[in-house]
Amino acid sequence: MFFLAMLIAGGWLSVTAGALMPALRKARRSGRPADWRELLLAEPADRFLIGWAGRFAPVQTLLASVHADLQRLADRPPAPAESRRYLAHAVGSGMAAAGLTAVLALASGTAEVLPVGLLAALLLPVSRVRALRQRVEERRRAVLRELPELLSVLMLLVGAGESLQNALHRCATEGADGHPLYRELKRAMHAVRNGEPFQIAMDGFARRLGVQEASVLTSALLLQYRKGGSDFVHALRELSFSLWEKRKSLARIRGEEAVSKLSLPLTLIFFVLMVIIGSPAILGFR
Repeated sequence: MFFLAMLIAGGWLSVTAGALMPALRKARRSGRPADWRELLLAEPADRFLIGWAGRFAPVQTLLASVHADLQRLADRPPAPAESRRYLAHAVGSGMAAAGLTAVLALASGTAEVLPVGLLAALLLPVSRVRALRQRVEERRRAVLRELPELLSVLMLLVGAGESLQNALHRCATEGADGHPLYRELKRAMHAVRNGEPFQIAMDGFARRLGVQEASVLTSALLLQYRKGGSDFVHALRELSFSLWEKRKSLARIRGEEAVSKLSLPLTLIFFVLMVIIGSPAILGFR
């Protein structure tokens, strides 16, 4: 076990030192202050691990997935280097956990802490990537919950005589500022006011949201916008019914997830209560 700790500690120190020196020289030439967190965590993983393993298809697929998730969460499209840096930071935190645990095991003479560091080295990168995907999923659910509300207001405005563009502009200005649906809608309406064609702006709106139901809504709006006619509100009403049903199913799924999350704590509490209640009787028999 000590031999494994020596290998891990020596490998981590050599990789970190090999990446640290060029990065410090580059920061000194550019005149910018060095970010030690980036230098110690992201730089070694980016230079030696991701740079070498980036030629393999699974790593490329993971990078593409991280880039797509960051693109949905960011206000501007991230550069590929930023997505690679995010993944390097996640992998580097795991490398640092394994290396520091190995150094601690050698310094204290207790190799029993080494498995904890190896477990942390595996869990930290996975948790970073999973947290990113959970944020994307929460964003998708927030958009799905708000789409029926947006469509209901849109039907009222169009039915009252507003044009489609004016109705969308009013929904964008009166919507919540921090909500991803209204943030992207404001961005699309701002592009329309700056001279961008309405169809291109709405296509970008649906693409940035990355939600299938938003793409269906955008396609229906563009179709009725080009075709026109008196059945526009009727078509929106049919689409609104399907979106409300989707929102109901999403609420049922969230309720089932909440019940499943509570099942383990309730089982543990029940077990503790049984021990507390039954221990006096067991001790009395003895």
